[in-house]
Amino acid sequence: MTVLAASIATVLVALVTTAAPASAGYANIATDTPLRLINYNSLACVQPVNGIGVASWDSGAPIQQEACGDNVPNYWTAHYLGEVSTGYCSWWDVFCGDEFKVYQFSSNYSGKCLDISGESTALAAMQQTTCTAGDRSTYWMVWSGAHNGTVTVQNFFSWLCLDVASTAVHAQVQQRGCTDNNPNQNFYYS
Repeated sequence: MTVLAASIATVLVALVTTAAPASAGYANIATDTPLRLINYNSLACVQPVNGIGVASWDSGAPIQQEACGDNVPNYWTAHYLGEVSTGYCSWWDVFCGDEFKVYQFSSNYSGKCLDISGESTALAAMQQTTCTAGDRSTYWMVWSGAHNGTVTVQNFFSWLCLDVASTAVHAQVQQRGCTDNNPNQNFYYS
């Protein structure tokens, strides 16, 4: 019985440590309050654009990093949705942990949600889309970041992390495999 319990504990530890960036535990973030997603590496803000750096209302508009300011397009609101199951565990498997705290981030400019282009599970650009209950590509888990005061934002559908392609203004915001201490994947939510 002791060996079985130890084996189950080992499997649970393996599942938990591969589900999130290694530095991560859940981050406590403000909800239902407009705040900016600011990349740690570039200190630029995440916002929906029409492709030339001008804010966009359109579904499918790309998400880029732009110079931060107090303007509305720089602000996003995290809406806590609760704990959502991946559907991986069977009802009888009491030691399986497949529920994660998820949020939707909606743009205060357009009212649309941060989303993955084409619901990709590979490297892909971010876009905005109409916020819909049940659309798991708009569900995000928020972990404590590797740098003081930062968070890492991981997509519930793809299991990839929010990432900035470079430090340049107008750089694409994308999803990429989660890596430890990656400044392009650490954001201030303030």
